[in-house]
Amino acid sequence: MFHRLACLDSIQPFNNFEHSCFRPDLRFTLPIGLSYERSFSYGGIASSLIQAPFQAIWDNLETPRIVGFFFLIASGIGISQSFHLGKTGTVLTCLWFPIAYSLIHDGGPVRISFLALSWTPFICNKFAEAKKPALQISLAIALSLLWAFSAEDKPYFFYLIPGSFALTYASIAATKGSAVYLIHTRRILIVLAIATVIASALVLRADVNGLPYFSYLADQVKVDRITSFSHTIRLLFDFPEQSERIIESNLATKSLSAISIMLSLLAYTVAIYTLKKKDSSQNLRLTLLLTSVGLFWFFGWIAGGRFHHHFVFAQIPAIVIFSDAIGPSNPGKTPKISALLAILISLNLFSLSAVYAAPKNHYFSSSAFMNVISKGIESSPPNTIINCSSWGCYYSHSLAGNMDRPVVWANDEASMKSLGSTASANNFHILHICYACDLKSIKPFYKPFTLSSSFQENGWSVAQFSPNRH
Repeated sequence: MFHRLACLDSIQPFNNFEHSCFRPDLRFTLPIGLSYERSFSYGGIASSLIQAPFQAIWDNLETPRIVGFFFLIASGIGISQSFHLGKTGTVLTCLWFPIAYSLIHDGGPVRISFLALSWTPFICNKFAEAKKPALQISLAIALSLLWAFSAEDKPYFFYLIPGSFALTYASIAATKGSAVYLIHTRRILIVLAIATVIASALVLRADVNGLPYFSYLADQVKVDRITSFSHTIRLLFDFPEQSERIIESNLATKSLSAISIMLSLLAYTVAIYTLKKKDSSQNLRLTLLLTSVGLFWFFGWIAGGRFHHHFVFAQIPAIVIFSDAIGPSNPGKTPKISALLAILISLNLFSLSAVYAAPKNHYFSSSAFMNVISKGIESSPPNTIINCSSWGCYYSHSLAGNMDRPVVWANDEASMKSLGSTASANNFHILHICYACDLKSIKPFYKPFTLSSSFQENGWSVAQFSPNRH
């Protein structure tokens, strides 16, 4: 999500391949005349802007995770404030693996949108309660800017809006039957509508290389709807699947996933049963929370997948449901739900620790990756272009404080042949780095070069290609 940070470096004149720094179709032109290059075809630069000052202080691979930790705490406070959960909501949010993993470790740009959803009900409620027009205007502007910032970071945010309506109205369900309920309902609808219009205007009026931005994004969605349907449902309950992206999938991780799914379904069932009672306001709150879960899931599926990032938004109503179930205001609370949550949290913490305690020689281990990079650079001359041709390699290198050589991401035959021609014309060497790849199949793509050295370590392959001398 921090692609633009890598592109800002002055030694990046060659990155004109996958996620290029210079492709004109990645420019985002606003009606106010502002034009800039986005990080991805499906995402903007908001995440990069937030990360930039922290990276300037400590240019290290761990810096984004530290920033993510602050996002986690801020989101937990927002959820608690929005739904009056007290410390329970904040603590549960921070201990909940799907949320902690997504905000701290995962590279998908979901942090800003998650933070926005966490605080949206709080801002809306303050807007509804405000007596002074000036305060209402300020709150409406604040929410609109937060939503616009989220939409710029990732336009997927628009698929979250239906669920955010249900989530926000769930936060005021306790006032049902009071004199202010109808007034608050109308005011919240107004401020949500304002935020929706302003955020939509930002994207609807934008174009990418002359093509409307939404049309451009729609053309990129190609997904197996049946596979996506089952996967999006599974990720609502299968927390450890995310750790399987870091830890090698084996019988132990698959067993952990099976246990997680069963425990999660059981915990949801018990929590809903204990909360369902004759109190109409509590039933309304529960109904709206479950509705928001359904809307987040359904529109995530409609959007075309990538639910391994987007599943996290449905965890907000889950946190509220579980916090309500074990809260002091729930007369139906039983030791069963507390015990189930304790087991689930233990499972969450185990999964989280498994990610950060991954073997140092693992593919996604930052220390392993940096060791490989360092060894390759030590043996390469200064006039070397680094081709990180595996997913994740390019971005990791750009955030690792080791940007003394240009780095590109050329990951197909045409790109590598083009890179070879460019490097040869400028008398540059190429340091090719890839994971689980066959160097013999790569060598023919660099015809003007000779393979001068190579080594393999922990699944990584590193090859030094030098220009042929004539």
